[in-house]
Amino acid sequence: MVLPLFFMQLFVSLLKIAKVDFENVDFVSHFYTAISAMILIKFTTDVAFFGTVYSEYFVFSNIVIYNSFDYFPAVYILAIVLSVNNLYEKKLEKLSVLVIGVSLICSVMSYSRLFAVLAVVAVPTYIVIRSLQLRSGQIALVTSMFSIAVTIGVALLALNTTDQSLITRFSHWYSFFSSFEALDVIFPFWNAYRIEMSWGTFHNELLEIYSYYGFIFFMYLYILSNVFTSSGEYRYTLVTLLFFFLIGGLIQLNLTNPYVALIISALCSSIKCNEIGRESRVEATE
Repeated sequence: MVLPLFFMQLFVSLLKIAKVDFENVDFVSHFYTAISAMILIKFTTDVAFFGTVYSEYFVFSNIVIYNSFDYFPAVYILAIVLSVNNLYEKKLEKLSVLVIGVSLICSVMSYSRLFAVLAVVAVPTYIVIRSLQLRSGQIALVTSMFSIAVTIGVALLALNTTDQSLITRFSHWYSFFSSFEALDVIFPFWNAYRIEMSWGTFHNELLEIYSYYGFIFFMYLYILSNVFTSSGEYRYTLVTLLFFFLIGGLIQLNLTNPYVALIISALCSSIKCNEIGRESRVEATE
């Protein structure tokens, strides 16, 4: 839970210790260029060497990407959202269009159902969030309530699906609250179903956190919404990503996965460094 916060503070602190010139460096552009290069190099080598648009390898067959079909595709979602923001800001337009196309193809072919769906809806979702000018706090609250309602609804309606994995994951909320007692409000980890599941995971990030910490879950959402807040040009990028990762938390652990936490923290810290530089320039002109 604290990995995104820890990594973000670590990145910014290390840059301050290194006395990097915050005023004259566009950290987000460098970050975007780096992940774009990684995506395009992987796509090119996958097609040229492995005969597919998406493999579990990076350039060489002896470099295997761990969780390549579960969590690695998150980088494509991040790249798409950043690319759409670039198009709005009229920056790196040709590269952004190319990255959107490649990322969409790779996400769909990555065998990750979650990130394939998110990739397809990434562009329209960003446009809607930007048009409505939604804030991170609103997204965190509404998305969480929506996620809870959907999972309980699916469990109650027993929707017709042959995917036992999805049935199990969607039924966790219902099973958890079916065995809920008054004392569980204070000590949710004593819940009968939580104890039964102590051998494994709910595969539902929101329920996983709530079942351990109860109302602290809402404090965590508040902290997350602050982390995903920016007053600059990337505010809608962060809000869209927060929405995606909370929605994705329905069926897997996203923000608490160390690999996703690392790349999200790198983006957030890059944006934070840009804002530090902007504030320094404003102070210098005054």
